[in-house]
Amino acid sequence: MSRVGPFPDAGRAAAAPEERRGEPERPPDAAAPRDRTASHDGTASHDGTASRDRYERVIAEVWREALCVDEVGPHDDFFRLGGHSRLAVRVADRLREAFQADLPMRMIFDHRTVAELATAIAARA
Repeated sequence: MSRVGPFPDAGRAAAAPEERRGEPERPPDAAAPRDRTASHDGTASHDGTASRDRYERVIAEVWREALCVDEVGPHDDFFRLGGHSRLAVRVADRLREAFQADLPMRMIFDHRTVAELATAIAARA
């Protein structure tokens, strides 16, 4: 897996809500513990698990860097982690580049968790 370059203003996503001009505060449950279930080992399976896991790893890495968080799990929600529409545009661009695929930005809004987005992207491949 190739690493994705840093986001130019990655530190803004981690800023306190009052420091982010014009952006709403994160929902109260955003700080709740997240599921940190480990991904599969990447071995091949007949149900597409290995390819979905590859997608999950790339998506999680892009989100982790964009959102300035230490860890992103398969069931983490992009917007509950602090994502917003402007950041979604940049994340969608990074995912298009990483997967060399035409992925509409709308996918991030329709499939808000790493696992859901990975399944949707794998279905398009």
